[in-house]
Amino acid sequence: MPALRHRAGRLRYRKIFCFHMLEIETGVDYWFETLSAQPLTFSLRAQHENMKGPVRTGAVVFARLKTVHMSRLRRKSPAAWEYYFKYTYHPGRPDTAKPDPHAVYELPFAAGRSFRVTQGFKSSYTHKKLESYAVDWGLPEGTPVHAARSGIVVGADGSSTSRKRGRGNFIWIRHADGTYGWYLHLKPGGVLVKAGQKVDVGKHIGYSGNTGKSTRAHLHFQVSIPTSGRYAFTTIPIRLRTADVIVSNIHTGDVHRRP
Repeated sequence: MPALRHRAGRLRYRKIFCFHMLEIETGVDYWFETLSAQPLTFSLRAQHENMKGPVRTGAVVFARLKTVHMSRLRRKSPAAWEYYFKYTYHPGRPDTAKPDPHAVYELPFAAGRSFRVTQGFKSSYTHKKLESYAVDWGLPEGTPVHAARSGIVVGADGSSTSRKRGRGNFIWIRHADGTYGWYLHLKPGGVLVKAGQKVDVGKHIGYSGNTGKSTRAHLHFQVSIPTSGRYAFTTIPIRLRTADVIVSNIHTGDVHRRP
């Protein structure tokens, strides 16, 4: 293998993908490695001078765990060469995600238990803009969390102990209609499933916690669709089955009991 001209690089994002770069004396290679069971839409733009070779540009959908070469650029002549690349990444497939209008979600905790909504839809605290339709329930740390809908686990991480920022420990589940259920702020070691695993509605998947950007123990749940814009996801309104009625407008202070 030729000697390195400058560097080898690897950008890793939330155990979902790695974007690799290898720069050598005669050019540069890029390749994309998926780390998740979920579909990924990846687009690459590249500009270069005094270089030639294949570059995969535009949207490329990766359906499963795999590694794909995106570019292999080599210099045309001994003169100086330059390159520039930029990519965008979207979990899922924005072109095929169509939320089921008849879907009803089960409450994500054990049957017979009741919990208060600490943040409902369009809360003025943090449930705004892209997370307008998220729901927080005041589950004490260590409360069992159950799947609100059947699907395939596409991301799961229970290794964090931080309370500084981010979503903390999480589980992502992809549903049959291309939407994603997010279960966030789970306790350290509180994830019981792994990527690629099929889960049925009601399955015990983890334990609530207080990791990530969180001021108190709770469960944050949202259903999102992948988008093709600047941000990868946006939340959508959902309907929840409670012991009394199916609710479609969830307010802070509501008390929900799972039948």
